[in-house]
Amino acid sequence: MDESLLNLYFQETKEQLDKIEELLLALENDREDNDLVKEIFRHLHTIKGNSGMYGFTEVASIIHKTENIYDQLRKGQINITKEIIDFTLLLKDAILKMLKIEEAPKKAIDEDIKRILEFTKPFQIDDIILDNKSESSEEQQVDAIESTYWIRFKPPKDIYSRGLKPEKILDELKSLGECQIIEHKIKDSIITGDKIQKICLQYWDIIITINDDPGVFKDIFIFVEPISEITIKKIDDILSDENIEYKRLGEILLERGDVTENDIAKVMQHHKRLGESLVELGIIENDLIESALKEQEVVRERRKTRIEQGSQETIRVASDKLDSLVNMVGELVTIQSRIQQTAEECIDSESLSAAEHLGRIVENLRDLTMSVRMLPLSHTYNKFQRLVRDLSHELNKDVDYITQGGEVELDKSILEQINEPLIHLIRNALDHGLESPEERKKAGKNPRGTLCLSARQLGANVILTVQDDGRGMDSEKIRTKAIEKGIISETTELSCDEIFQLIFESGFSSKDTVSSISGRGVGMDAVKKAMDSIGGTVELDCKSKQGTSISLVLPLTLAIIEGMLIKLGHEKYIIPLAVVEECLDFPGSSRDDEKKSAFINVRGELLPYMALNEIFGFKNHGQAQSKYQQVVVVNISGKRIGLVVDEVVGNIQTIIKNLGRLYKDVEGISGASILGDGSVVLIMDVYALYRRSLKQGAEAGIFS
Repeated sequence: MDESLLNLYFQETKEQLDKIEELLLALENDREDNDLVKEIFRHLHTIKGNSGMYGFTEVASIIHKTENIYDQLRKGQINITKEIIDFTLLLKDAILKMLKIEEAPKKAIDEDIKRILEFTKPFQIDDIILDNKSESSEEQQVDAIESTYWIRFKPPKDIYSRGLKPEKILDELKSLGECQIIEHKIKDSIITGDKIQKICLQYWDIIITINDDPGVFKDIFIFVEPISEITIKKIDDILSDENIEYKRLGEILLERGDVTENDIAKVMQHHKRLGESLVELGIIENDLIESALKEQEVVRERRKTRIEQGSQETIRVASDKLDSLVNMVGELVTIQSRIQQTAEECIDSESLSAAEHLGRIVENLRDLTMSVRMLPLSHTYNKFQRLVRDLSHELNKDVDYITQGGEVELDKSILEQINEPLIHLIRNALDHGLESPEERKKAGKNPRGTLCLSARQLGANVILTVQDDGRGMDSEKIRTKAIEKGIISETTELSCDEIFQLIFESGFSSKDTVSSISGRGVGMDAVKKAMDSIGGTVELDCKSKQGTSISLVLPLTLAIIEGMLIKLGHEKYIIPLAVVEECLDFPGSSRDDEKKSAFINVRGELLPYMALNEIFGFKNHGQAQSKYQQVVVVNISGKRIGLVVDEVVGNIQTIIKNLGRLYKDVEGISGASILGDGSVVLIMDVYALYRRSLKQGAEAGIFS
């Protein structure tokens, strides 16, 4: 089998299984939501169909047995239980192992399959049959994809006297999906004695499209099926070949039994249209022709719509190809900057116009390329819901898992690298942070703890926070453990914040015993190393007995940035443009050196500022300083701060380069880049400068 097709099957199956897990966890919180059950059923059916097509018959077989359970659930014959949810999660894990998407020994796989077969055995039922003219029960039971059916419903003439109303059945059919109803013949009334008896001299053709198992028709026709003629035939579904022309009018009429082959042969001698000839010769009523034409119209329109939708669907691209594209666009940004600079130096209007045109094209290409790499955090959030559920059950803790900011997007490569750190943080929050229900009751808290995963964008950074409302951290216990493990000595003096930072040291753990969840001292150390590798930082906020909040400050992307080029002395720096609000001439300041506070008046508002010459050490080192300085106003977390610079050069697109291990801890610098002339320029970490200003201005109350 083609390896690329097989890989595609594995990818699609994993995505389907992940979606099933997400739906199951939602169903656990709302067990009355039948739409979730139906959606799980559809995903199971899709995986089963694909698995059978690719030869994974064992996977298809166990899913088929599971479908029986969800078929009964969606019909209300059984209720959802924790055992069914646990079983389906086991099924999901087992399929991943059976397909070798996740590694596991054969013995473990065999045990999972045995448990699945034992669980499904009581739920196996006989196939449902509507009547001898409908499709096979096997097809009915498993068909849960969007399909179009032709139904002919012929009730008996005395259906009204039996107390049944066919109109009600037609209304129920309409509620299932897009429905076309064609009526044949008409109602009539005849007089028998002193009473008027209403009889039914009509029947109906129904063209209906549903995204459900056709077994639903069984429920609708259940009371009239024994006394009526009912034919159900699938005429189209999403797996149909769109390139094959749909049946002609004669074929449809023949299949329905409305005409015979002799009738067709007879009218073929005429030089008129088939339908017209059949009506003129009295072989068939016009309403039957209209019904067959309506079938043609519905199927053709649905296929046309699917083709149009299919042309807009996404395609899969290998990650290495996407990474190569981003690198090439980064190099293109650099060379475009060089061309722009050269054109400006030549003072040639034609060259300058061409360079500006190229700049607009490169900018659009850059934005488009970067948007392809950006993914929402919501998918990452959903993956951890299962982790929280399983660990909370293992630890016998009641936990509400809350997510915020799922719409925030991050570069694909960053999302991949923060997966493991987030797992460590969540496990620690559940094991170390949140107390047992009994402890929480004694402390006057809600027995059910809260774990919140939130994200917000802050300029060129994303702040991803894992927060719990547990017991917090005990600084004295952390210090004692650090001394026991030789991380610090007994005479080492540390502030409370510095003590909390010890949890990130290699080998540190506050647990007295090692468990399957924690205690080995590798979790928080791994978090710190992961953040260092992508240029991020870790911030910790802890309040005793109120909870712990750990934030990962992440760069928005590792590839390209749009920034503002500024000068300090003879050196150039880049400020991320995402946080810049405006640029002003420096008007002079009101400064209090004793309180280390400084303000400028901006349109009647006192705005705190930082002199970057002082922060980066240019003031007293012989560097040329502009007589007319400027202020770049940035907005951090809703707080406006002025950054005083010697000169604002202008906007620039540039690629981000890592500083390397020697310079990764330099405060206020997040990376470097290369300008068009080949010179190296540093990228400012405005968020770090903001934290510094908070620390220095705390006494003065600048940001209160």
